[in-house]
Amino acid sequence: MKDRLLAALQGCPADYAEIRFEEYDGSAFGYRGKDLDTATTTCCCGG
Repeated sequence: MKDRLLAALQGCPADYAEIRFEEYDGSAFGYRGKDLDTATTTCCCGG
């Protein structure tokens, strides 16, 4: 990913440019009473 972002900046004619990239990993657990009902994971990337 770093190579792709640097390549995108190479063609930018501005004196200053800013690129933001975020990566998020998460988990969620749902219980019904004392019993585990659902378990999910999430992974998101973007900027």
